Amino acid sequence: MEEEFSGEFGGYSDPYLSLFVPGRICLFGEHTDWSGAFRRFNSSIAVGSTIVSGTNQGLFARVRKHSSKLIVHSLLPSNLNPDDFCFNDESDRSYTITKTGDHRLTLEAEMESASLKAIAVKGGFFSYAAGVACKILTDYKVSGLEVDNYKSTLPVAKGLSSSAAVCVLMARAFNRVFELKGTTRFEMEYAYSGENLTPSRCGRMDQACAFGQRLTVLTYDADDLDVKEISVGKPLHYLLVDLAFPGKSTTQILQGLQSAFPFPQDDTQRAAHHLFGAFNLGICERAIEALRVGDAAQLGLLMVEAQREFQSKAQPLCPAQLTMNLANKVLNHPPLQPLIFGGKGVGSQGDGTVQKDRDSVASVISRDFPSMTSLPLTLEPTGKIRKAVILAAGFGNNHYPATAAISIVFFPIVSEGVTKPALLLHVEELDEAGVEEIAIVCQPGDVAAIRALFHNKLSAQNFSKLGPSQKAFAKRLKMLGLKVKIIVQDKQEGMGHAVLCAKEFCNDEPFLLVIAHHLMKSTCEKKRNCFEQLLNAFDDAGGVDTIAVRRVSSDCVSKYGVARCSTYLEPPNLKPMKVTMMKEKPSSAFASENLRTPNLSPDTFLSFFGLYALKPHVFPTIKAHLDSNVRSENGTFNLTDALVTLNKQVSQVNAIEIKGNRYDLTMPEKYVEAVQVMSSSS
Repeated sequence: MEEEFSGEFGGYSDPYLSLFVPGRICLFGEHTDWSGAFRRFNSSIAVGSTIVSGTNQGLFARVRKHSSKLIVHSLLPSNLNPDDFCFNDESDRSYTITKTGDHRLTLEAEMESASLKAIAVKGGFFSYAAGVACKILTDYKVSGLEVDNYKSTLPVAKGLSSSAAVCVLMARAFNRVFELKGTTRFEMEYAYSGENLTPSRCGRMDQACAFGQRLTVLTYDADDLDVKEISVGKPLHYLLVDLAFPGKSTTQILQGLQSAFPFPQDDTQRAAHHLFGAFNLGICERAIEALRVGDAAQLGLLMVEAQREFQSKAQPLCPAQLTMNLANKVLNHPPLQPLIFGGKGVGSQGDGTVQKDRDSVASVISRDFPSMTSLPLTLEPTGKIRKAVILAAGFGNNHYPATAAISIVFFPIVSEGVTKPALLLHVEELDEAGVEEIAIVCQPGDVAAIRALFHNKLSAQNFSKLGPSQKAFAKRLKMLGLKVKIIVQDKQEGMGHAVLCAKEFCNDEPFLLVIAHHLMKSTCEKKRNCFEQLLNAFDDAGGVDTIAVRRVSSDCVSKYGVARCSTYLEPPNLKPMKVTMMKEKPSSAFASENLRTPNLSPDTFLSFFGLYALKPHVFPTIKAHLDSNVRSENGTFNLTDALVTLNKQVSQVNAIEIKGNRYDLTMPEKYVEAVQVMSSSS
């Protein structure tokens, strides 16, 4: 969640960003982040593995650059007295903590390492913000930051990692405001190291909240951390219950459990190694499969099994804290049994459940356990796409000699009264469609031009020459640039090879694939651009690979890919059609014989033209073609060949007829038409 604001904030009038960071909950694999870290000393310990999700609750903040200080405004939880946290030490004037409103505190500190570290090691409400700022300042030349944490829906000290959320929020704020161009992993690492400056000494999994409200699997091998997102087949509804256990001490729990590491000394300690090692890896593997298909009943059984094993193997190491009396009392409560599939402890053994009727479960908890509070958590199908890949590495021989000097994707188009490179139109509409991260795959020679457009600031002299509207657009470009990553295709091996270059960027997530030289203009009456139409179709189908198609006459089939569908569905409904065959640039004779779609006129075909919503399983398919040297007729590695393989061997491919017009910019006459249409509609 990121937005540009204007107006006054903290005495400044510059734009600032709005950020949201959720809490996190560990569904399976508690404590294996630190147990996996012990592999530094004992390689026979199994790697740790946790399944973590962001919560529906979190921190909301507005952030902006400051000239010299770290200023953090924050709301204090209602159960805490703000007067207890105010601080004004006459012997140390480098920072102050003052009450600035009802349950509102403000930290103001010099952006100087010693001062920030002093705040961090002292502990307390603002120590996390100071710890991260100190770590960032160590490695980067940043001036200062102002953060207004104006709203929080995340409970404090309830096992949802509110402290880690603060740390991620600070790391993300520095990353975005100062354009450090760090990845999500970058933000996680600085959040982790920043919190470790405080007395908290958090675990490695806490910073998974950096991935937002998505399900992730984290694997811990000594100091190495691997993060992979996984999909959820159907919505899963959880209820997180705070057991209100009096005297709970996470410190004592960790001391007891960690006494078995790194080298077990008796059967009890060896049992703990098995619990956090082989057993955990096995149950996480089964849970991942259940999550992928959305099997709530199976997940409930796995939670019951995990809870039973934890009580058997972990409780003996810390019996005073891990009595499990409250957890068992809730999980075995007779009125709850018809309503739940199962449950287990989470965090340092609180309580979480997977259930059939969450509202009824919450009512029973409230009625029969009035001292306990509960929070809902819903895991939505993660077919939702938040990343896009734009392929912009083509040559464009039809426009030679212009393309000897400039790529087609930089050809100018006047839109909304502004002269824009064609590439920018795609980025703007992807942003409008809600895409969070955009990778542009390009040739080495185009890197400088893309950086100049999205990442480099204009000189003060050139900026002064711009009019007011152009200066405003320059700020918009800066914000768009925060989403853009450049990937270089070092050799021109075809579209499939170009897509494979983005594998690491996509990181096992579904993605939108856009061919940059196809410009699209939506005609959808609901004002949805073409990207939004495809994203909605992908979501509505539950995350099925989907290609955008348009009708073409038989004399045009040799210019595009052509798909045969099981039947043609007449507009205006944007319904997916099942693809039964695909061919890249077929002859008219082949198309007439093999690619006719029922319900279409004999001389009309469905062509796909460079807009796809794909799941990450396309990457191993393309890689297999490369490894086997499966090339297309023109000698390159073709994406269509990979989609044909997927459709036959892996999973269904859908097609959706986009409401809009397309303009193939590689054709001079279509480029002229696009210029005219875009200009007249501005």
